[in-house]
Formats: sequence, C-alpha cells, structure tokens
Amino acid sequence: MAELDTLDFSELASGVEVSIDDKGRILVSRELREKLGETFVLSRGEVGCLEMYPKARWDGLISMVKSVDEYDPARRTFERLVIGGAEAQKFDKQGRLLVPRDMRTFAKLESGKVRIVRVTERVEIWSSIEFEKYQNDPEGYDKPRREAIERAYRQMKGQA
Repeated sequence: MAELDTLDFSELASGVEVSIDDKGRILVSRELREKLGETFVLSRGEVGCLEMYPKARWDGLISMVKSVDEYDPARRTFERLVIGGAEAQKFDKQGRLLVPRDMRTFAKLESGKVRIVRVTERVEIWSSIEFEKYQNDPEGYDKPRREAIERAYRQMKGQA
C-alpha cells in the first residue's frame, strides 16, 4: 500500500468536489483508493468533517493513545471525540465509499456535492457548504470541538 506522501498541491487548498448519492455513496478516484489501501478507517474529524486514514496511520494513532493510562481524562476525551464511532471501511466494486448514516449526519453530508480534501496523512470529506464556512472562518469554525480535541491531545503528549 502506498502512503499519502505524494500530494498534488493544486488539490490541497480546495480539494475535489464530487457527488454523494441519496444512499450516501461517494465515488473515490483510483489514485486515492490505492493510497488509502484495501481497508482504511473512517472517523469523525476535529472540525466537523470526516477523515479517512490508511490502516497503518490509524494503527499508529491508536498506539499513541494506548500509551496513555486508560483512566486518564484526556485519553478518554480524545477516544470519545476522535476514535469513538470510527469504522474500518472498504470501497465497493465500483470504487465507492458508503458513508454510514450517523457519520453523514455528523458531517452534514447530504445528496449532492461533497469535497474530498487530501491533507498529508489523511483525507477529509466535507460538506461543500461546510467547507466554504470553514474556509471563511478557520479559527472559529467548530471551535469548541476543535479545542477539546487539541487540549486532550496536548495533555496526552505531556504538553499541557
């Protein structure tokens, strides 16, 4: 499996807009499917989007979390907000991702257009409308959730 190490910088700022059908299926490019691998993880992102991680990258994140005492409040917050609800996924034979309904609700993904944004070691899936809101106010967008995750992460890493 290739890693998400070679990015087309023209896609970094705005990503690629694609369709999501009424069943929650998104067609993902072959290049991106190859980089994510046969099995990957879909989780809730820090700012209201969904995130897809190659399995090796997700396993590294889980290892880091497990290195912290399981009763540490920061670990528990991080687990609930980031890891909780994450699911291993595979693309169907047509190269589509079926986004579970609860995740579609979380990320405000509806039939129509979504934006796929490649960011170094993961891929984000945004509602096109929400991505525009984020672009207009990156510091304020979904600030309480972002700050809770950042605080928990820093505490787990001993940086708080």
